[in-house]
Amino acid sequence: MRTFKRAVAGAITTALAIGLVSAPALSADAATRSAAKSTHGVSVKLTVSDLTNKPGKYTVKRWAKVTVRVPAPFQDTFSDGSKNGTPKPVTYSVVLTSTGAETCGGKTGRTVAWKYGLTKSSTLTIPVTFKNTKSGLIRYYTLSGKCKLSAKVTAYRYTVNKAGTIDNVKATAATTYYVRTSTSLTKPSASASQVKKNHTAKLSGKATYLRADSKHWYTKTKLPKGTKLVVQKKAKGAKSWSKVATVKVTSKGTWSKSVKVAKTTSYRVVYAGSSTRNAKTSAVRVVKVG
Repeated sequence: MRTFKRAVAGAITTALAIGLVSAPALSADAATRSAAKSTHGVSVKLTVSDLTNKPGKYTVKRWAKVTVRVPAPFQDTFSDGSKNGTPKPVTYSVVLTSTGAETCGGKTGRTVAWKYGLTKSSTLTIPVTFKNTKSGLIRYYTLSGKCKLSAKVTAYRYTVNKAGTIDNVKATAATTYYVRTSTSLTKPSASASQVKKNHTAKLSGKATYLRADSKHWYTKTKLPKGTKLVVQKKAKGAKSWSKVATVKVTSKGTWSKSVKVAKTTSYRVVYAGSSTRNAKTSAVRVVKVG
């Protein structure tokens, strides 16, 4: 009997904790975005980071953070106008919904975290867990893409004194985030490590990324033909990098560019990234003039 491997597309899973947690900082290539909304004294601020999609089971401990601020407890009165000794707080809920790429919930969306019955201003920290593993013939993977995270706060407080009533107030903050696989650029090769002044050297290299889908389980794959890369240079003594040219990846996943070298110069190649692949900068190749 013939057996078949089966690939299963998973979804990111989350948990929610009240208060700040001790966690390592996110890597430098993980962009962070924020959004905020305030109405009737109720405010919500959402911060979310991009996610790197890679094989294995792992957790990003500080993927998103929601900060909610609500009015202080209100000193209510009895129906006859006398003071009630029990201050009434605002009660609220927080619901986080993800939409966008299939992994993130698609067009209909997926509730990824929620908390009800809160009565004090608080900060909620949301970690996210990936399970991109193999089990027998089954391979679990995560699809990359552009996503959107929304934090909806619903708050209420009902009092005898109408001045303290907050009637089902809603505040929603939303921003985008990306789930991307890694990109790899080889250190540029040079046809000569040393040339005479104003002579030409040919630079070249390879560009790949980690592909994860129903047919490829985190496989190193050539960047698509036509993908644009930017060749940059920094001549000896220069303080910053400058653009040499834009090159396109070939069907073999390679690129090349001939450059005229006037003085000893460092070269590198840069990929800007996409909605599914991380940006990347290669290591540096030095071509000397002598």
